[in-house]
Amino acid sequence: MAFIMLSGCAGMKPEGSVATVSQEPGSDSATLNWWAIRFQNDWPEGMTAEWYMDALIAHRIIAPVHEIYRDQISLWRFHRRAARDGAGHQFSFIFYTDTATATEVFNAVREDSLLAELQKVGKIRRFFTDGTGQITKPGIGDTSDQSWSPIVKNTWPYFIMGVSQTWLEMIDAEAGRREMIIDNASIETLQDQYRRIDGDVRKAWQLEGHHAFLHHLNAVFGYTPIIVGEDVLMKF
Repeated sequence: MAFIMLSGCAGMKPEGSVATVSQEPGSDSATLNWWAIRFQNDWPEGMTAEWYMDALIAHRIIAPVHEIYRDQISLWRFHRRAARDGAGHQFSFIFYTDTATATEVFNAVREDSLLAELQKVGKIRRFFTDGTGQITKPGIGDTSDQSWSPIVKNTWPYFIMGVSQTWLEMIDAEAGRREMIIDNASIETLQDQYRRIDGDVRKAWQLEGHHAFLHHLNAVFGYTPIIVGEDVLMKF
């Protein structure tokens, strides 16, 4: 299970499509909808995915924008994946808000100077967002796995938002502990700093995740065993 969670859902198919950030006349900006921002990271053949890039993007590009619009964003989460397919190593910020706010968030990220630098040096090969011309995912469970039961599908977004917040806070805590100097830092320096931060966070998960996360998650559900295979039950 630890491997599955660390692998960033590598087998999942990407969502979303390339679109310009605009709001067509007549669209219902008051209706909540799920939106996505996606970053396709460079991943040369024969190399392992540079997972630290997800931490860099989350902490330096997404977090400042989310802080500005947090009161207008009802639910949000990160999605990480890396598979040798069309999407490749892709990091996503998925959030639930109205069309007007989504448009502002998209534009704020699009104008980020670090994003432009990372694209210029080829570390981010592609950046794209959902289109805002129409509401396509207004339901709470519309971006959950559609094979799940309704009770899980419609409540999971609250769980994964907490997980995403925890991961981001761990990155922020490690950045503070290391007293990172990020003003005017070169891309190479940022990469080195977030490579170490990502390693620290992964180590914390590997050493403490079983008790701090899995055990206490199991406790919330009354230590009910989880079916992990045919006739195999497991508790944490």
